[in-house]
Amino acid sequence: MNKKNLLTTMFIIFLVGMTAAIVYAVEQGEEGCTEDIYECTEWSACSPEGSQTRTCELISTCPDADNDIPLELMDCSYESTLSESLECQDQGTLRQRVECRLNLDKSPAQGLNIAFMPEECAALFDATGKDACIMKYSDIQNCWNTNSANTDTCLRQHFNLNNVAQRKTQCNNDATCLYTLSSEVDDLAKLRIHELEFRAETMLNKRLIGMDDAVDIIFYMEQQKLAFQNSPSSDDKVRILSSVKNKWENFIDELEG
Repeated sequence: MNKKNLLTTMFIIFLVGMTAAIVYAVEQGEEGCTEDIYECTEWSACSPEGSQTRTCELISTCPDADNDIPLELMDCSYESTLSESLECQDQGTLRQRVECRLNLDKSPAQGLNIAFMPEECAALFDATGKDACIMKYSDIQNCWNTNSANTDTCLRQHFNLNNVAQRKTQCNNDATCLYTLSSEVDDLAKLRIHELEFRAETMLNKRLIGMDDAVDIIFYMEQQKLAFQNSPSSDDKVRILSSVKNKWENFIDELEG
């Protein structure tokens, strides 16, 4: 190879090498780049805790970049998904909602053991609390029994309240523990009121009472249950439970009279 051909070959090799270096630099974001490049997945659905996540992967690095890593955790406003499938909540009044639920012939919502929105749950504004309330009513459906003693045993076992005094002692004056225990005792009381509603509905299905009688007694029980939920003192709660007991006994006496 003569000297001229050698120089030409070397020049071509030099050009090819420079071109490859430039292409590599551009691909790596090293020429004229301003930021690192990330590829992120879609945001997840908002969790009951009020957050959503995604994953971001660095795909191109820029030596002079000063941009931050994209957010992978973000606050969000959780909306209840359980409530969407429950019936009767669009009725304007409590009495109308009671009538709606007594006329339901639909199967329970998917993943739940209830078909209608419980009034106690509908009154909650916090979506997480509303979901927990709905699940509470769904989970205890298997406790309803024609034998009241069996129902009470089932409910107490569900809330681990077979021995309230022992659990109180185990709390050892811990405020959080005592608050949880108090809330569960309240839940047990409200569900015992709900049991009376179930018994009235059973009487209706057996045609032992008419629709008007069933609506009246369940309407009253729902009012008392909501009042119990909003009662500021134990004395008020005891008074409400006493009124419920007297109302139910009078209701049965009138049927048998």
